[in-house]
Order: sequence, then structure tokens, then C-alpha cells
Amino acid sequence: LLVLPAPIRGLDRHLAETRTWLEHMLPSTSGKAIANQPGRAFKSGNQSLLSVVHRYTRDIEAAGPDSAPKGIRVNVTSITPEASFMVYAAIAGVIGVVYLIVMPVERWRTRRTNAMEYSILLLLMVLFSPKAGTYFYCWALPAFTVITAELLRAPPGSRRSWGLLSGLTLSLMLTASAVTQALNVYTPQALGVTMWGSLILVFILLAMLGSEKFVLRTEGAVLA
Repeated sequence: LLVLPAPIRGLDRHLAETRTWLEHMLPSTSGKAIANQPGRAFKSGNQSLLSVVHRYTRDIEAAGPDSAPKGIRVNVTSITPEASFMVYAAIAGVIGVVYLIVMPVERWRTRRTNAMEYSILLLLMVLFSPKAGTYFYCWALPAFTVITAELLRAPPGSRRSWGLLSGLTLSLMLTASAVTQALNVYTPQALGVTMWGSLILVFILLAMLGSEKFVLRTEGAVLA
């Protein structure tokens, strides 16, 4: 990004343009815009983790610019934009660290762990994007598939089976409730139902991957 274009565009010009792109496209602490879209940044149409955190922690209008009714607010507290961004960074950081911890090392990787790991990655790419429309979450389909496969593999009636079924059902219900946007009922989307549905999938997959890593490590220790 910095080295290769410089000989063609000129180093000073390229650095200036890169700085402009960073200021406009990456998450800003100003509280005025996300991804250079001030009209939609913190509205219900943006289901990114960053936008939902701002809606919960700041006294801002949550309905879309062209939607009705107006005056929808879902905040539970009112803090500064900089503090909201720090809350987001803390949440994203914790999820990222947990993701790294539950990843199995190369010798313990299997097709099952790869499926879980890649499904989490696809979800985090959308959740951590500055702007994420509801349709972005088509990337949740691999996660639904992997969790459903594990549910079918679990012994019927077991605690694992009930846990996976409960989590999957809750995620599906939250994700499906996004259809209310077509009925001019914007509060569910303002609350971030699509984001919550996908975040539940991330939590389930992290737990599954961590459990699988523990089993593989234990089996490896026994064989050794």
C-alpha cells in the first residue's frame, strides 16, 4: 500500500492520498461519520458492530435517513464519541484475542476445525467492517452450515445438542426479525438484530473451536 505505488504516483502525493483515505474510510472517533457516510453511519441500516455500539452508547437518531418514524433512539447511556469508539475497540479486541487463543496449532488442525475457524473469520470481517448492511450477512451462511452439522453430529437430547439448538434458534430468530424493516418498523434494526444474530454465531463457533482444540490437544498428549 505504501511502497509499491510510490514510484509511480510520487511518495509525498501517495502518502497524502493514503492519509485522506484512512481519515475518511476507517472508523473515526469524531462521531460524525463512518466510512465517509455521515447520513447513514449510525443509522439502523448499518449493522456493523461499531455502528451498533455507537447507537447503544450515544444519544443519536437511529432511524435511517429516508425512513419513518423518526426519533428512534436505543441508547442505554450517553458518552462521548471517543468513549464509544474505545468501547467498540475493547469488544473487538477481546473477541480477536479469544479467536487467536482457540485457534489450534498446525499439527492439530482438521477439516472440522478449519470449517469453524474460517466461518468465524468470515463473520468477523463483516462485524468489524465500518459499514455493514443487512445483506452483508450472507457470509453467515457457512457458520449456520457448520453449526447445523455439529448439531446433527451431537447425541440427541445431550446438553451439547440442546445448547447448539438453542443458540442456533435464537440466532435465526434475531436474524429473521430484520424483515420488520420492510414494514417500517425500524426499532429491531436500530437495536442491531442482524449483528446480534451473527455475534451469537461467533460465540457458538468460538466455544466449539475451543472445545475441539482441547480434545485434540488431550488426544495428542495421550498419543505422545
